[in-house]
Amino acid sequence: MDYLDTSYVVSLAVKSDVNHQKAVKLEKHLRDPVISKLVVVEIYSVFSRLSDDPVPLAEYAIRRSRARVEEVDFDEALDLSILLSEDLKLKTLDLIHVSLAKMIGVDRFVTFDRDILSKGLSPLGIEVVGGMA
Repeated sequence: MDYLDTSYVVSLAVKSDVNHQKAVKLEKHLRDPVISKLVVVEIYSVFSRLSDDPVPLAEYAIRRSRARVEEVDFDEALDLSILLSEDLKLKTLDLIHVSLAKMIGVDRFVTFDRDILSKGLSPLGIEVVGGMA
């Protein structure tokens, strides 16, 4: 199962994005893609800053990803984030994404986030897939 990070979903949906071609190539290799509600919120936030009519764009990006939205207990995710913070040393939202991915039980974390790509998630047994621009 693959957790799709916001950076990947946006890159896949926006043809002018620097990572769009990489996202399209990765799409062929996705296995049972999932996103969290945090990804959904971030997608709406991204498109609200890019357009006067963000809802259709956000909805398109989510549909384009072909991922299902997994329900996760956010209080539990925040507790796990606290526990993982010392080892992973990620920014807050990245740490929460990783915690959500761990709780969902994914094998791979698909992202273009430089911090996650450079640090990896091997302590959690999650492969990081993506690449930098």
